[in-house]
Amino acid sequence: MNGLPDLQLVPRFAGPFLEPGHLGTMCVFLLYLNRFALKKMGNIVLLVGVLFSLSLAAYGLLLGSIVIYLYQQRKFLWISLILGVFLCVGFGAMIYNDGDNALNTAIVMRLEVNDDGEIAGNNRTSMAFDSAYARFLKSNQIWTGVGSAAFGTHENGTDNITLGCASYKRYFFLRGIIGSMLIVIFLLFYCLYYRSSWSFGFFIVYLVANLIRDYPTMEMWMYLYLMAIPCLSLMQKQQIKKIE
Repeated sequence: MNGLPDLQLVPRFAGPFLEPGHLGTMCVFLLYLNRFALKKMGNIVLLVGVLFSLSLAAYGLLLGSIVIYLYQQRKFLWISLILGVFLCVGFGAMIYNDGDNALNTAIVMRLEVNDDGEIAGNNRTSMAFDSAYARFLKSNQIWTGVGSAAFGTHENGTDNITLGCASYKRYFFLRGIIGSMLIVIFLLFYCLYYRSSWSFGFFIVYLVANLIRDYPTMEMWMYLYLMAIPCLSLMQKQQIKKIE
């Protein structure tokens, strides 16, 4: 259990993962693959895993994946209802106990926009990294990326400029235009080979998740993507045959 310092009574659940957000993201992946069939106990457990992660990224990804799923099912009224539920819960969290509650502190307050136009919960990169990233965008390294040089030379990793950072910026910083384009092209073409709206929906969810986490080639996520795309395509074809 990983807890926020100011939330002693409601710790954030991370399960076997390093961070609660990792758990929440994986649960969202699996919920989409299971087509949000909440009649199955396993999917309810996955949903609870997302909720107890208290991860802003996981909550946003959950909402987005639900909207994609409902759009695919042509349930447009349900999309409005789900969005309404999320808004009502958010306002309720702001009001309940004058905002002194876990949901408001971990999620709602982090959606506030600062004076500089940034969302308060946007803590994916450090100030040191942002400074290095700005210089990187103007350098010749933008094509191939900084690579392992970003990890520094000290054995304890204290001069690792990417330490504590996670987002598409870090991936782009390390691999540049060429490396970043190659992985996106691979993910897209693999999806198009098993062309279906369900598969493409998962491609969108996976892409958004990696704009936040930047783990597109991490084995746990990549293997899931490689297996999920053809399975979703087959599942959709089977459903169409049943309807016909």
